[in-house]
Amino acid sequence: MKKVYLHVGVNKCGSTSIQDYFKLLNMMDINYRYFSEEYRLGADITMKYGKSPVVQNAVKLRIVKKFAQAKEQNLVFSSENFWTLLFQGDDDTTDWVIRNIKNLFDFAKPKILIVIRRQDKLLESSYLWRLKAVKNFRQSFADFLKGIQRKGYDFNAIIQRFESTFGIENIVVIPFELLLRDSGAFQTALLHFLDIQVTRSIDFEFPHRNVGINAEGVEYLLHRTEDIKSDHEQKQLRAYVERTYPKTLGEKPILYKAGQREEIVSYFAKSNAELFSRYSLDASLWD
Repeated sequence: MKKVYLHVGVNKCGSTSIQDYFKLLNMMDINYRYFSEEYRLGADITMKYGKSPVVQNAVKLRIVKKFAQAKEQNLVFSSENFWTLLFQGDDDTTDWVIRNIKNLFDFAKPKILIVIRRQDKLLESSYLWRLKAVKNFRQSFADFLKGIQRKGYDFNAIIQRFESTFGIENIVVIPFELLLRDSGAFQTALLHFLDIQVTRSIDFEFPHRNVGINAEGVEYLLHRTEDIKSDHEQKQLRAYVERTYPKTLGEKPILYKAGQREEIVSYFAKSNAELFSRYSLDASLWD
């Protein structure tokens, strides 16, 4: 019987690297198929799927046809955009997104992968990404933190909603920090999620994309973007900053003011502990 595996995010938690790994598995004779073009799925669901019966039918037909035509047993779809609206922290929106995912894949009873990340570091990464990628982004990190909806970062509460909809036995949770600590163990966890056994070694190094820039680069970017006159100049500046101030994995931008990081970690501590306990995860990953 064919099985569907669905990777739904979280954003800024190695999704591109995971998708690259899924593409690599496509080239191996393991009865596996990753539909790399299905990045549109997340956008279809979060932006259009629940608003138009015509779009609903078109999106679902596209998936059902791929499911029916595929010769492989394990069919994989991936889009971190499924998680985009969940950051709003609105319970109705969360239920709406999860319900639409279920409606889209109800014929297949999917197994779902959710890769999470310690909230303070996720917020830092999200902010740096906006600095580098979003046109005319001028917000300070302090203002950025004030504007977040904390319920949208309570992974335990959101994942419990996934569990109640799809069944806890069909939910797999992996901390992004495992990738940073042991990429081999992270690869093993992905293969376990896919219920496939690979008998030969896979030469794959998970890239750390968009890991950010260092504190000096952040300051340079914040203070010099005011002089940008065009999109071309902005792209040139961002490229210069990333070349000149690359962030290595051993560096940490100084973005949090005194006590801010500790306050965020404390706010989510109990919820995170419950999540790690429920999935028997190593809590030291988030130390």
